[in-house]
Amino acid sequence: MGNICESSHNSHENQNKINNEKDNSIDMPLWNNGIKIGYGIKEMPAYKCNLKVNELEKKRKAFWHSKKKDIKHIHQWNIIHQACVYPHIKSEEYLATHGFKTLDGCINMCVDPEGNIYRVPNYCINDPYFEIELNPKNLGNTNNLLNIDLFNVSINKKNNINANENTKGSDLINIYAKLNNVNLNKNVIRLLYGGRLIREDETLYQHKVKNGDFIQVSIFKKN
Repeated sequence: MGNICESSHNSHENQNKINNEKDNSIDMPLWNNGIKIGYGIKEMPAYKCNLKVNELEKKRKAFWHSKKKDIKHIHQWNIIHQACVYPHIKSEEYLATHGFKTLDGCINMCVDPEGNIYRVPNYCINDPYFEIELNPKNLGNTNNLLNIDLFNVSINKKNNINANENTKGSDLINIYAKLNNVNLNKNVIRLLYGGRLIREDETLYQHKVKNGDFIQVSIFKKN
């Protein structure tokens, strides 16, 4: 196996630079509940994040910008960066096209054709998972109308639908399947809102879904 592309330098000044770069790449702390986020080569333990959306995006940009200093491997880092942006299926295909493999089945450790290893922090791969407390099922007015988008990020397609706070996950699954000709006997549809899975028996009210929000849709073949 080749080198990990965060090699050390001899001078004290350069050592400080590489240490600062490593600080940018440290994973954010994980939840201890066993929850995982992402799919395929992007599936990994869920992490905690107290940063605002713009602050997290700034941190991600800082990591990728730091890799521009690695002139020898800048092309490889650009490939990995693009793979992290793509949905998991396209990401895996993109890496394979360029001769890359994953070290342990996850994109956080990539191996180029020469055997060099590239480590990517969790916050550059997936959005964080937020542990939220569901609202009680029978509290307040649950009949408020909602206009929301069902967003399949893998194909960059949105279905705009009307629902209400009492709409369940199972209702959304059936609506999406009907609108997109998805065979539920052969496929599984998963719904995510705010980093949390919407189960079939849970309502939009429980997840505090608001008018104008979007729900992420992922489709998987049944085994």
